[in-house]
Amino acid sequence: WTWLRGRAEPWFGQDQARQAAELFMENAMWKEAVTAFEWVLRVDEPSDYILASLEKTLTHTRSPHAEWVATNWRRFDSPRRRNLELQPPPFLPRLRGATALLSALEDAAEDYASRDNLLAAEAMRSDHNRLAFSLGLPGLEPGESSEHASRQLHPYNAIPYPLGRNGWGEEGLVGYEDRRVEGLWFADPRNGDVHVGRNQARADTGTMDRNAKWRDAFVLAEEWQEAGRWRLRTQLELTTSYLSGGIIIGWTRRDRFIRLRLSAGDFAYANGEDDARSASDMVHWNLDGRWTRGGGSSGAVSFSGEKTTFEVELVVDGPTVEVYIDNQPAGVFTTLDAHPIQGRVGFFTSQGAMRARLPVVQRLDREAWGGMHAQSLAPAWGGGLNPHRGGAADWRDLNGRPVTGLPLHPSGSLLLWFPDQLIGKGADASDAEKLEHYRTSLERFLGDYGADNPSQGITVVLPENIPKDTIEELSTALQGLVEPGLEFAVHTRAEPEESQWTVGGWAQPWLAFVDPAGILRRTERLKSWRTGLPQGLEDLMRQYQDHTRPGTAGASD
Repeated sequence: WTWLRGRAEPWFGQDQARQAAELFMENAMWKEAVTAFEWVLRVDEPSDYILASLEKTLTHTRSPHAEWVATNWRRFDSPRRRNLELQPPPFLPRLRGATALLSALEDAAEDYASRDNLLAAEAMRSDHNRLAFSLGLPGLEPGESSEHASRQLHPYNAIPYPLGRNGWGEEGLVGYEDRRVEGLWFADPRNGDVHVGRNQARADTGTMDRNAKWRDAFVLAEEWQEAGRWRLRTQLELTTSYLSGGIIIGWTRRDRFIRLRLSAGDFAYANGEDDARSASDMVHWNLDGRWTRGGGSSGAVSFSGEKTTFEVELVVDGPTVEVYIDNQPAGVFTTLDAHPIQGRVGFFTSQGAMRARLPVVQRLDREAWGGMHAQSLAPAWGGGLNPHRGGAADWRDLNGRPVTGLPLHPSGSLLLWFPDQLIGKGADASDAEKLEHYRTSLERFLGDYGADNPSQGITVVLPENIPKDTIEELSTALQGLVEPGLEFAVHTRAEPEESQWTVGGWAQPWLAFVDPAGILRRTERLKSWRTGLPQGLEDLMRQYQDHTRPGTAGASD
C-alpha cells in the first residue's frame, strides 16, 4: 500500500532519505534531520506527513522563517493543510513591496467600486485576496459588485496567452524514451502552432500522411504553471492517418507528470493492413498520473461525423483537472496525495504526428479568489466538497475530488452530512424535534460504527440554521463515544434536488468517506432500515485502517 508514484529508476535517497530523517528525529539530532529533509524534498514529493515532520524539526532548530515556508507555501497546499490557521510570516516587515501592493489593490478596489466599475473592483479584490492568502493574511469581504461580477466571470479573468511565449524545449518523459527521436517537433512562429511527430512541415499535397511511424516525440513549454486555477485550450489536428499521443501537464521531472493520452484515426490503414481509410469519428482518451495505485480514468468521445481536428480543453483547479474534448466532458482526475498540479506543459506522440493549433493558457485565479466568502465567486477547491462553497453539481460527481473547510482525521474521515429540511415533516419540525432526529440518526450510526473498532474519526455536518446550543448539546452527549475523534461543523451549501428525498418525512443524511489525503472516495444515503455499515464503506475503512502517514511507503504504514 503506497502513496508514491511508479519509479522510473531509483533516485539516490528516494524514500531512504525520509527514513534517515526520522532516525535523526528519534535521536534528537535536529540539524542533521533538517539536512536529511532537504534531501527528501529533492528526491521525494512533499507529503503532508513529511512537511509536518520538517516543521517539527525546524521548530527545534529555531528556524521560524523556514518553518513558516514549510507550513504555508502554496506549492505545498492540500485539503488538510488548508485547515491550518493563517499566520503571517515572521519576515513580513521585510516584504515592503508585497504589503504596499496589498494596500494599493485594496485602494483600487474601493476606487473602482465608488465609480461603479464593478468588474474592475471585484478583480482587484480577487488579486488582493490571492496575495493575502499566500502571506497568511485575511482577505477582503465581497463588495456590492460581487453578485453582478459573478454573472460575468470571464471578462475579468486574465487574458489568454500563447503557451509557447517563452519558447519550447525537450526533456525526458518516462514511457516515451525507448523510441525517442530527438528534435522530432517544431514550432511555427507564424501562427503559434506546434507540430509533434515531425521536424518540418509536410511537402506533399493534402493534410495528412498515410504512414504513422512508431517513434516517440516530446516537446515541453519552458514556462512553469504555478499552482492555482488555469485553463489550457488547443485544437489537435491529425497530420497522419492514425495518432497515438497526447498532452502532459504538471511536469516537474521525467517521472512526475499528469498525462492525457489520446488515440484517433484508422490504425489498420496507417499500418498498411487495410487499403481504404475509415472515417475518424471518435477519440479514445486515458487520464492518469503514474501513481502506483489509484489508476486513472479512460473513455471515448464520439463525433457526429468525421473529424480530424478537435478541440481539447483542460481546466486545472488545485489538485484536480477536468478534461473536455470537442466541448464534451470527458475525464476528471485528482492527484493521489491531493497536492496541487503545477509544473510545465507539453505534447507527445508515440505513433503518428499531430499539430497543436495555437495552444493558449488562461489563468483563472480570480474566479477562485473573488470575495473570500462569496460562494458564487469562490468555487470550492478542485470543484470538490466545501460546506460554504459550490462544487460539482451532485454527490456522485463529488467523488474523487478534494474536501476542504471541514475537520479531517489522520486515518480518514467518515462524514455524516445532514441536508437542510426543506420539505416534508422536517420542514415544520421544532428545534426539539430536529434535535431528536439528529440524535437518533447519530446513535444508530455510532452503534454500527463502533462494532469494528475503526481508526477513522467522524465529522458531523449540520445545516447552519441549527441553533448553536443544539449542536453543543449533541456534541456533549456523544463525545467519548468515538475514540478517534468526533467533530461538528455547519454548512450553507446549496442542496442538490436528490438531497430532499425523504423517509418518514425527513430528508436523510449522506454518509461519505474521505481518505487521509482529504479526497472524497464514497458517498451514499444513510439508510435507516439497514443494520451495519455498507460493505463498500467497510472495505475502505479496512484499507485505510491506522494509515496515519499518507505520502510515505513502507511497512510502518
